[in-house]
Amino acid sequence: MKHVLIVEDHAENRGLLKLLLEVNGYRVTGAGDGLEALDAARRDPPDAVVSDALMPNMDGFELCRAWMQDAALKAVPFIFYSATYVRPDDERLGMALGAVRYLIKPLAAEAFLAELREVLQDWAGRPAPVQAVPLDETAAHALHESALARKLEDKIRQLEAANRKLEESETRFRNLVEMSSDFYWESDTEHRLMQRSSADKKKSSVSLFERGAQIGERRWEIPHLSPDAAGWAAHRAVLDAHQPFRNFELSRLGTDGTERFISISGDPVFDAAGALMGYHGVGTDITARKRAESALRESEVQLKGILESTAEGILAVDGDGKVIRVNRRFAELWRIPDSLVRTLDDQALLDFVLNQLNDAEAFLSKVRALYASDAVDSDTLTFKNGRIFERHSAPLTLDGTVLGRVWSFRDITEATRAENALRESEEKLRAMFEGVLDGILVVDVQAGQFLTANPEICRMLGYSVEEILRMSVADIHRKEDLPRVMEQFGRLVRGETTLNTDIPLLRKDGTVFFADIKGAHIRLGGKDTLLGMFRDITERKQAERELVESENRFRSLVEQSLTGIFIIQDRKLAYCNPRFAEILGYASEDELLGKDLISIAVGKDLLTADDTLRRMFGEQIGPVSHAFSATRKDGAVIELGLQGNRATYLGRPAILGMMQDISEKKRAEEQIAQYVAQLENAFMSTVKVATTLGEMRDPYTAGHQRRVAEIAVAIGAELGFDSRRQEGLRVAGYLHDIGKINIPAEILSKPGKLSATEYQLVQGHAQASYDVLKDVEFPWPVADVALQHHERIDGSGYPQGLKGDAIRVEARIVAVADVIEAMSSHRPYRPGMGIDKALAEIDRGRGSAYDAEVADACLRLFRERQYQLPE
Repeated sequence: MKHVLIVEDHAENRGLLKLLLEVNGYRVTGAGDGLEALDAARRDPPDAVVSDALMPNMDGFELCRAWMQDAALKAVPFIFYSATYVRPDDERLGMALGAVRYLIKPLAAEAFLAELREVLQDWAGRPAPVQAVPLDETAAHALHESALARKLEDKIRQLEAANRKLEESETRFRNLVEMSSDFYWESDTEHRLMQRSSADKKKSSVSLFERGAQIGERRWEIPHLSPDAAGWAAHRAVLDAHQPFRNFELSRLGTDGTERFISISGDPVFDAAGALMGYHGVGTDITARKRAESALRESEVQLKGILESTAEGILAVDGDGKVIRVNRRFAELWRIPDSLVRTLDDQALLDFVLNQLNDAEAFLSKVRALYASDAVDSDTLTFKNGRIFERHSAPLTLDGTVLGRVWSFRDITEATRAENALRESEEKLRAMFEGVLDGILVVDVQAGQFLTANPEICRMLGYSVEEILRMSVADIHRKEDLPRVMEQFGRLVRGETTLNTDIPLLRKDGTVFFADIKGAHIRLGGKDTLLGMFRDITERKQAERELVESENRFRSLVEQSLTGIFIIQDRKLAYCNPRFAEILGYASEDELLGKDLISIAVGKDLLTADDTLRRMFGEQIGPVSHAFSATRKDGAVIELGLQGNRATYLGRPAILGMMQDISEKKRAEEQIAQYVAQLENAFMSTVKVATTLGEMRDPYTAGHQRRVAEIAVAIGAELGFDSRRQEGLRVAGYLHDIGKINIPAEILSKPGKLSATEYQLVQGHAQASYDVLKDVEFPWPVADVALQHHERIDGSGYPQGLKGDAIRVEARIVAVADVIEAMSSHRPYRPGMGIDKALAEIDRGRGSAYDAEVADACLRLFRERQYQLPE
């Protein structure tokens, strides 16, 4: 399976390419930029790389350059696939850098796969086809800079075009504002008029403001005709409560002597601290509307008869198709001239009607078929100019006899367009919401029904789209939550708020989950609708509850802790728990808050504690453990152990710490230290006694074990052993020949050559030493060292013939020390040979008889460090 690396900063594009390649049998790795791609390729080299050109951190051109400079990667074919760098110069740069293809997005899937297969086939029979020699550093940099400059020029041109469009939009907006009949106003905290925008330029507002300047006056102080005192009181109550108001109507006497009506709306303005700065809003001259409403009321009686009659166009014909009557609405709908209406000329009317329709023949056939029929029929008619009529036809009967037909026509053009627009809007909304990660619901405000739902909200609620579109708002809320929900919806429709809350919702299975809901009131297809976006926050709610519970548990633990806990801020105690106060002898924590903790330190500890605290606040040092003497409230001196670390408390730097009374612990530690020292002295004295007993039987080797011990300790130190391990070498050296106590003194002090039997007895001292020491519980391998100190690395030693790592390191060290001391000292059967011959023996046996590392340490010790044999 071929491995392809895709380098693309756009995650969606990278995912689509990955899917395309994987379904076609490729193994795919992805990277978001050049740096990630290099790292991924070096870990898992691909068979080919497909890279975008424009990316952050390291773009495709830089990646290609780095790719070709990597000896392990340059044999892997490099393919550019870019939608941004599409000029021929860009392609030439990519190919010059070493790419084998430069593909322009978008490319059909089959075409892209064909290009990739061709590249992989060319590379299948290694070595790879010869590529052009990549550019040198200077040339590559120059071409890259040129490509970036070209892209920048393109962006500048796009920006200039966008700026021109913005200027045109601003001009249109300014013209619309100037043409608007509304005017803008502002008032101060005392509700005095402070500003009125462009009122003198708007014809509809001129008669309202020509009376004289109103700046600085309250609106109820200006002469008015309405409202009455109660109306003004209600309006002022809203202002005093700093609430928004809408469509407040008042009237004044205009310059033409007639009553003029104004409708104003306003919102309070607050500063950053929440203080009222005043009001601002808009106003509109509604005089024409008011007069129209008045005229409508006055003519209501006369119009009642007409309004009760049908608003549809009516045409009545007899059984022969002769026109009996048409109403005025019919003439208006069909735009028939009055002269033709007066004559009721059948053929002329028919010709006029047929001339306006798209399918006149079908309509004429329908009319003829229904002349004398008793059937009820309905359909729609489409006009050449795009208008649409809804047509109904019913028989005109008298005593059961069909006399003719009554045709009614209603113009449904706008309604049809609105329905089509609503359908298109719903389809667009549904398509737009399909890929949204949040749940989406659109609600018909009047009916309370859901109009649109995306897959995510279906998943949240557990319903299908079809099920949700048959449901209402009440179906997904608990009964107790519905009043709050409907109150929110009402305010949203009235424009008083925007929905932004979290409300529990009901799933299909009856379980409850929490959703963060954001909503807005929109007009969709002529309907009032609410658009809601839902995000499941059940886990967050659970986490918040768990956090509160955790905080409560933590507070309980802190308050009941047996350890003193404290927080220092600004060098003062900002918090401490009851145990902290108890340790220092105070009745409550309140007595300590605000105190300087360092002030309780005694003597020299005062300066040390102060320095530690200063460094913790001033420097970025880690956790600190500190012990010091301190005074309790009653004056007693105690020993405290304190641990602290830098932290943040209420948004500012602080030190969080724990404190314990360690007075008894310190006294116990001091006693233990004394006991340990006494035991160590007694132990070493016992070891020396055992050594002395052995030396009393062999006066010629008096001091041998002590000197071996000192040399072994020196070699251990050279090898980096710690003090405890060196002490183990010392004890092992003192006792390594303790088994010689079993050998007759005559053999030990014999001046001549030993017989084979005597020599065998001497060799037995290693086993004898082990037998004496094996049951003693030393903290070091003393018995093993005594047993193995005559073993050799090459297996030539005794008593077991051990080799290499089978011999303990400590035994290897004592073996070398034993040879050095024995060869340098006098023996009954020979004089001492001196340190030089002893060192020569170690040098000779290095790596064969003696451990190479131990031998090297010994030789360095004597030859470089000038170490002298112990006396």
